[in-house]
Amino acid sequence: DQGAEVDCCDKCPSCIKIDKAIHPDVFLLAPENGQIKVETIRDIGKSLSYKAFEGKWKIVIIDNADTLNQSAANAFLKTLEEPSDQSLLMLISSMPELILSTIRSRCQRINFFPLPLNKISELLEHVYSAEEPQTQSDSPVLKKTGSKQTALLGMLSGGRPGWALSKNLLERRDTAFNEFKNLLKGIEENLWVDRDAMAEWFYWVQLWLRDIAVLKATSRADLLINQDREKEIKDISKKAELKDILKLSNTLYNIKELLRFNLNKQITLYHTYLLLKKTFC
Repeated sequence: DQGAEVDCCDKCPSCIKIDKAIHPDVFLLAPENGQIKVETIRDIGKSLSYKAFEGKWKIVIIDNADTLNQSAANAFLKTLEEPSDQSLLMLISSMPELILSTIRSRCQRINFFPLPLNKISELLEHVYSAEEPQTQSDSPVLKKTGSKQTALLGMLSGGRPGWALSKNLLERRDTAFNEFKNLLKGIEENLWVDRDAMAEWFYWVQLWLRDIAVLKATSRADLLINQDREKEIKDISKKAELKDILKLSNTLYNIKELLRFNLNKQITLYHTYLLLKKTFC
């Protein structure tokens, strides 16, 4: 049937192996300690030189392809210039401008966009309704999930299915907010583990500042993203002027964008603390 959609079944041996990252013809690469090194790319090049073991194609998926260091990028360029037969190379990046232009010019670009809230909610309802009862009771996110809960998760995810389906999304949100409130009182040492933790923390803070500004400007709780934390947001919004909140949000956004340049964690933390203190204290 040419009109039928082709998708994975998630049940056959190939699907199961891919899910477990043990399929001999599918290679998943991700940065280690913030970068993808040349040794990894060379190993992939060798693997691609052989025929597929189980299927017709060999697949390489490089997540955060912008973290290819200079040597790795040059080595990968050679693979792109002379790709082996029946091979498919996929590079995933939220910052493609950081990938070598010579690599980008040899790739077909496919843009992905956040899902609308109603689509995210439908996805969550579908996934959670398929969960077995014993699974639902084990997770606070899945427990008695209703339209309000799925809408909240959808808004918190920013339209990203991977985040929306994360069973600890609310916990991560709450942890970041508690750290935000504690930082208003004083500097916490070792607040962030690595750059990814820093980036996620700034994402959540931007979300909080958005809600604080909205409540300050409109007094409408129905426009909040974090509607389940309305009282705390309202309390914080009383401590600053709208123009100062917007200025802080813009400054923190710029800091988040600069994280790609490996900002010093402690200096960034101290600077952020001073910005928060100046605005809300």
